[in-house]
Amino acid sequence: MKTRKKNSVPDGTSLKYKKMVKHSIQGIVIIQEDRIVFANLSFAKITGYSVDELLSLSPKEVRGLVHPDDQAIAWEQYRKRMVGEKVPKVHIFRTIRKDGTDCWAEAHSTRIEYDGKPANLATFIDITERKKAEDLLKEKTLDLQETNSALNVLLKQRDRDKIDMEEKLLLNIKETVFPYLEKLKKSKLDHQQKNYVNIIEYNLNDMASPLIRSLSSRFLGLTPAEMQVANLTKQGKTMKEIAQMLNLSPGTIKTHRIHIREKIGIKKKKVNLRTYLLSLQ
Repeated sequence: MKTRKKNSVPDGTSLKYKKMVKHSIQGIVIIQEDRIVFANLSFAKITGYSVDELLSLSPKEVRGLVHPDDQAIAWEQYRKRMVGEKVPKVHIFRTIRKDGTDCWAEAHSTRIEYDGKPANLATFIDITERKKAEDLLKEKTLDLQETNSALNVLLKQRDRDKIDMEEKLLLNIKETVFPYLEKLKKSKLDHQQKNYVNIIEYNLNDMASPLIRSLSSRFLGLTPAEMQVANLTKQGKTMKEIAQMLNLSPGTIKTHRIHIREKIGIKKKKVNLRTYLLSLQ
């Protein structure tokens, strides 16, 4: 019975085939009974060991060629393949070089018969640079996504700030200007003064109309009188003081406050009207 030499290929293989395997740019290794029984020069280069060193490794040392984080799945697939179970033919994992550095490898494995016994034939491609490029691309993609997210947040905040500014402007016009224009219109003005008031009212309405169309504030449903009461309430005026200032009865002011609470959604709730109105500024 002939004895197979280490690092040999099956008997009957041509010299041409031996040279092709030996000098292949892909790492080629045969593992049998948890030991390396064949390795070509490219596989030795990938791992940093010499061919003779690879052939002398113990089963524990062979398992140690795979990164600790990847060992479980790599060797589980190897064991299943050896007993004839179907497992993926291609597996990407990290190997540990002789100098302790990591090396990403793409392994294409298959079960073969070698010297009459099952063995695992694997071809290895060093994809370390490809993985670095992929990781860099993922990192840049993540940075871009985070930048886009931050930009979207800023744009949304800008839109909210714009809406808040427009809403406050419109509310201030309705609260502090229109009610007094109404009073002016009802006062004893001469013809020219009435024309001036009408022009002011027209221009204010013209400026406010785009805001009215673009806003959906709960305050837009308040009447001018209710706006006055709400504004004075925010200033801390009592019902009696508001009644005196607007020349109305306290009962009328109370009715306005009830309507305001209803329109802003706090009717029958134990919420202080002034505190709530201030919170909405």
